Amino acid sequence: MEGNIEQSNDDWFRKGESYGDSGNHKEAIECYDKEILKLQEQKEQKDITELYFLYQIALTLIYKGVALYRLGKNKENEDYEDYYHSIEIFNESFNYINKAINIIYENRSDPDDFNKIKAKALKNKGNALSLLKKYSDAIECYNEGIALNPNYLGAWANKGNAFYGLERHREAIKSYDNAILIIRSSKYDPVKNFEYLLITTYLNRGQSKYNLKEYSDALNDFEQIDDETMKMINNPSLLARKYNNIGLIKLQTESYKTANTFFHKAIEHDSKFVDAYYNLAVLYNRENNLDKTKKWIDKCLKIDPNYSYAVEAIKKLESFPQFDWYRWWFTKTIGMKSLGLVLITFLLSLMLMIAIIIGHNALLSHNFSNLSLGQLTILMAFLTVILLLPSLTKVKIGEFQLETKPTPPEVSIDLEPSSPSSRL
Repeated sequence: MEGNIEQSNDDWFRKGESYGDSGNHKEAIECYDKEILKLQEQKEQKDITELYFLYQIALTLIYKGVALYRLGKNKENEDYEDYYHSIEIFNESFNYINKAINIIYENRSDPDDFNKIKAKALKNKGNALSLLKKYSDAIECYNEGIALNPNYLGAWANKGNAFYGLERHREAIKSYDNAILIIRSSKYDPVKNFEYLLITTYLNRGQSKYNLKEYSDALNDFEQIDDETMKMINNPSLLARKYNNIGLIKLQTESYKTANTFFHKAIEHDSKFVDAYYNLAVLYNRENNLDKTKKWIDKCLKIDPNYSYAVEAIKKLESFPQFDWYRWWFTKTIGMKSLGLVLITFLLSLMLMIAIIIGHNALLSHNFSNLSLGQLTILMAFLTVILLLPSLTKVKIGEFQLETKPTPPEVSIDLEPSSPSSRL
């Protein structure tokens, strides 16, 4: 509990916290409901003061709202009903907080404790609204919370995330700047996972700069994050996210070898980090290696069959011409395309000439030179072999047989890298 008001000795609230910390949010909600009933009974029996009742029930409702918010977020398919319910709970907590603040003002006491807890409720309500993609409404909540507690780190950081969701990256960066300033000046409320907040704020600010194509500044933010600190908090997905984002910068600046290294490092730290698999596919596509492009897209879809970037990429691959000879001649340089067109035109001309000769012989019974017809046929066959050579896997002439390897396709399709990995 925050402030100087006496902490509840009841086990239901503490059990709810314990369940919540271990990810058992349904059980946590049940505990908070029991805590609320207990407080109501204590109030009726006048075992607790009005002010204590208002403070403690508001705090319990906030924790219940957070548990509902996390319960919806952790379900396989995010449950928006839980998010809406959590917002209702936060609003209910405000009623108790406002009543308490009125009592404090009437007694001319310092309302600072209640202002801080109301700020916390506003921040959590903002988080729920953000998950519903109601970013503008979320920003209003964060602003109200910051007005009550200007050094509230969580409100500043999540306000940046809401601006990010609106693609208002300049404003997002300003909010992240304030969050980092609070951390660095040590003017932050005591919170768990302080290192985690610092790391995610740097990552999010770097991603906003990346989206503004300020690659050098973005890279500086990603490199601010010390690997040892990240290992200390034991969150491999954060390390994967850092390496993937650095890989994206290297990819955009055409440092393909370095980008490849960072994408593989991301996968080493989190084998299910789907963005890194997809971005490797984009990298190989830019290197004109269609086979490896498809390989990494397939790996991506095995992890997440609904990953939108990969689903779209597969559609493009399926609509792309699959004949090796076509890829070889018509998807490379202008010179190769021109040569391919000349070959096809010449082949069609030869076929037309042969058809005319055969038709002339049949209709007029003229005896054209068999040598001329034979030469034309041989030349047409020779040119056809040249045209189809990239697709040939076996050549047999009499007793002689030669196994060949198809020419690797050195072509690409239109693929864009993923956006920087989702904000945490």
